[in-house]
Amino acid sequence: MFAAGIIIFFVGCILSVWLRLNAHSEVRALTPRRIGERVSAIRLMKQKRRIDARAANIMLIVGAILILIYGVFN
Repeated sequence: MFAAGIIIFFVGCILSVWLRLNAHSEVRALTPRRIGERVSAIRLMKQKRRIDARAANIMLIVGAILILIYGVFN
């Protein structure tokens, strides 16, 4: 379970970094559009990013808890 905690924690870290890089590149790709289209696309991206960020944060928390439980208390 300790190894599973470490793996889940690292996957959460990688996912959160990937989400930040992906959001940055998506916003840069929207530059040549009209303002109304760009604003609505950015809103949709933010909603999607919030959902994905929650998943990454949950993975980080679960991984940290597993590491603490099995690493410190055993």
